[in-house]
Amino acid sequence: MKQFEFNHENKCWDQYHAFHATNGPFVEFENGELMVKYLPEPCERKYYAKYDITLATTADADCPTLYLDKECTVKVPKAWVNQGGQQHLAIDHQQKVAVRVERRWFRDGMKNKQFLSRQHQWANALWNSSDALPVPISSISVSKPDREFAQRTKQKVAEVDAVVTAAGRIHGVAKHCWTREKAQFLRAWENLSVDEIVKHVCDNPVGWELATANGFIHPRVQEQAEFLFVK
Repeated sequence: MKQFEFNHENKCWDQYHAFHATNGPFVEFENGELMVKYLPEPCERKYYAKYDITLATTADADCPTLYLDKECTVKVPKAWVNQGGQQHLAIDHQQKVAVRVERRWFRDGMKNKQFLSRQHQWANALWNSSDALPVPISSISVSKPDREFAQRTKQKVAEVDAVVTAAGRIHGVAKHCWTREKAQFLRAWENLSVDEIVKHVCDNPVGWELATANGFIHPRVQEQAEFLFVK
């Protein structure tokens, strides 16, 4: 975050029991702290030159390329951060990090909430100073493909897929599938025989329909990152 000039002309006290001024989704504090007070509307997802911060979602076209490491050598494809829906981010161009902007009610039970001061209890994103990283109030969900598991089970998945698809066509399953979603090939099935896996699939009508129409998808590795990085 870039050090900003506090707006003394429009400062208030009552809401946070500290001198503050509001600028759209941001709340400035007289001591140089800054927070995002609510999930920004689409028109508020933009670059704020005063703070050198961009508010965006992982699905926005202008969201910068994200990386897993500080050296920015491992890119994070959008498919890894949009599993289950887009995530709201604040990109700090001074510190070159992205931090999650989370809805307040999603973190009512989060352990780190107890460490926030009174005026910061309503923060969705928080900076304590211009020369420090933002406070990771919430973590960014990263859904990575499990390539090792996929490689180990490649042949078995192909065999199961062939049997399940044939059985589904014989029994008229998934003539008109309602989604492009694939059936999950569960980790617990790795050491089962093809016949045992086929029985599990066919015992579940929804899973059988998805598998017959669209095949299988491997489970993914879910990770939580306090920060992602930008160039």
